[in-house]
Amino acid sequence: MRTALLERLRGTLDAEGRIELGSLAVTDAGLVLPSPVGGGRATALAWAELGETKATGLAELLIRPRHAKDRRVGVRNARIVRDFIEETRALCD
Repeated sequence: MRTALLERLRGTLDAEGRIELGSLAVTDAGLVLPSPVGGGRATALAWAELGETKATGLAELLIRPRHAKDRRVGVRNARIVRDFIEETRALCD
């Protein structure tokens, strides 16, 4: 089931160039993170700027950019989303 879900996510990304996963978006160019302050602008993070991603629970990801503050982002199925982010980054590098 996990493999099938990852394949569907990848297919959607290939078709549309962007996939929304809760408050986070994954694109071919990197991630789009929600504003840390409500109502602010979203932040684009290129793959080269992404240091580490870690699922810190079932519904939260820790995103560690290389040269910025860590960000916690709420997403459902955080471990699957983390795997999808890492696979997509590997394919785009």
